[in-house]
Amino acid sequence: MASPEPLDLTASQLVFLGQIYAGEETSESRTTDVHVPVAEQMLVLLWRLGAALTEHELTFEDLLRLRLFVDDLDELPAIARAMNLEEVQWPAVSIIELPVAGRGERATPTLDAVAAPGAHAQRQLRHVAALDRSAKGSEMTIFHRSARFGPWVFLSAISAVDVGRTSAHPCPPAHTVPQRIGEEARVLFTGMEELLCEQGAELSDVVKVDSWLTFPMRDYGPLAEVRETLLDRTGMMPASAGVQVARVSAGDELLACEAIAFAPLDGGAERRHDSEPAPAASRLARYYADARTAGGYAFTSGEVPDGRGSAQAQAREVYERLRSHLAAHDASPTDVVQQTVFVRRAGEGDVIAAAAREFYGADTPIPPTTLLTVADIGFHPGCDVEIELVATPTGSAPMPDDSPMNDAAATTDPLELDLAALDERERYFLLTSVVVPRPIAWVSTLAPDGTRNLAPYSYFNACSATPPIVHFTSTTSRDSLANVKATGEFVVNVVDEELAPAMRVSSAALYSGEDEFEVAGLQTVPSRTVAPPRVAGAKVALECRLRQLLEMGEGTMVFGDVLHIHVERSVWRDGRVDPKLLRPVGRLSAPYFATVSEVYSLELPEDVKRRASDYTIRGCPAGPGGSA
Repeated sequence: MASPEPLDLTASQLVFLGQIYAGEETSESRTTDVHVPVAEQMLVLLWRLGAALTEHELTFEDLLRLRLFVDDLDELPAIARAMNLEEVQWPAVSIIELPVAGRGERATPTLDAVAAPGAHAQRQLRHVAALDRSAKGSEMTIFHRSARFGPWVFLSAISAVDVGRTSAHPCPPAHTVPQRIGEEARVLFTGMEELLCEQGAELSDVVKVDSWLTFPMRDYGPLAEVRETLLDRTGMMPASAGVQVARVSAGDELLACEAIAFAPLDGGAERRHDSEPAPAASRLARYYADARTAGGYAFTSGEVPDGRGSAQAQAREVYERLRSHLAAHDASPTDVVQQTVFVRRAGEGDVIAAAAREFYGADTPIPPTTLLTVADIGFHPGCDVEIELVATPTGSAPMPDDSPMNDAAATTDPLELDLAALDERERYFLLTSVVVPRPIAWVSTLAPDGTRNLAPYSYFNACSATPPIVHFTSTTSRDSLANVKATGEFVVNVVDEELAPAMRVSSAALYSGEDEFEVAGLQTVPSRTVAPPRVAGAKVALECRLRQLLEMGEGTMVFGDVLHIHVERSVWRDGRVDPKLLRPVGRLSAPYFATVSEVYSLELPEDVKRRASDYTIRGCPAGPGGSA
């Protein structure tokens, strides 16, 4: 297909449709105990979609993205027949299975869409070569489509390769999860890049990405892989949301994504970006960028860290955070053209609507809304509400980095950061990016029932040599802390270069009680003085008995007396552990780690050494004046 002429798109040329149900939009009709055949529901749904398009003088051929949410993906063949997938040239299509609202209920299929006037004559549709799914049916190819209209590119949810799950839906065996997540993430991004390339775009052009995952690993799971990969590959973080759903296809896949990219056909996006930087949503946008502007639209999303308060209180707080994001992009609530709201519990629609009414004001209509009940919400454990907004800022520039760091002044003037003005998440990313590298305590513990646990902590150090005491800090209520409280014992295993991949796997926020040793494929060795085992292969391990717990800010500091240290002879030289042989791994920020591979010594200058008079380490003043 020949490339269309470049279009000068304005905010009015994309139409965002909110949720459309296959029935009256009442809470009573959204779930029903009487099962209507899905084919009939789909026909009604498509009729209602056609009516909504007609109101905007659009047709089905003007669609650019279509998201369909169903309660049973086993009925995908019937859905495919109703949508006539073999004949109709649908655009980027995502079909996601949501959890049912409650026992005995079936969720009515719902969809939302993005369309544009004249798209039927301008849009370009692409799809990657279908994966080998002969055992599952050719209808799965719908998960690999993209649509381009002018500079806008929409990718469907790209379902990754099936690597052979052996257990029943929805949760695979724990020991297969990390390997499968890594495999699927690699395939997923290969598919995304291929689709973007087909449409003349790149990962750095992505302005919004949604992640659908079937395993509740939150911060340390596949969702983090998606965000960290985008940050690592592009240096930018698009507006992003992620939720746990029942399934992302009719197969066994764990992870899927959909994205919106902005890539002008004339290739001038970078030049315009350099010349017209837009305000940042955050002074720390490189680490916390949940708002992006492109082509007359602002995309922003947010949630409350740690899920404080009720769903309504969380919604109010999220809206206020998004208000500041919009303001940084020259937009306000009246400029919002579509919102998607994810809630953890069914029946929260009324309280969300009340918070939305406060946000938009009594005289402003609430924009088209998609309200979805999901099993888990992405970036912070315990969140009950996540909200995504699309707005039309009046003064937005195409494709900014969302960061002031490319400004000329940013290269010479330091950022002056008032930590009191930053939120919890911004402070975390700031501190963990400047206090580097941090040693890692790979802590093994036992629950009272004998269940093993293994987790890494980078808030870790030694704090006394006489008596020998180490400490680590747990900032969440993880199993390690509960086990130490219950048993009073733990082992700190030192992470070296060879063990780093297994350490990363063990950081996953698995279900409580799961055995990280098994998940990471690790063997254990009995300790000499405490019950918890040490990691087989760890060249250094410290067996510890709990001395004290200290609540400090958001975390609990765990102090332990070191009772015994295991050191492999291969790393022992001249009465101490040689770092060049141990090659320990330190924590940096985001997905980054560092290995101590280049070691050098710094000797005191001779004049300073003479002034110090070669005082011994302990028991002597620092110099003639006696001051430290």
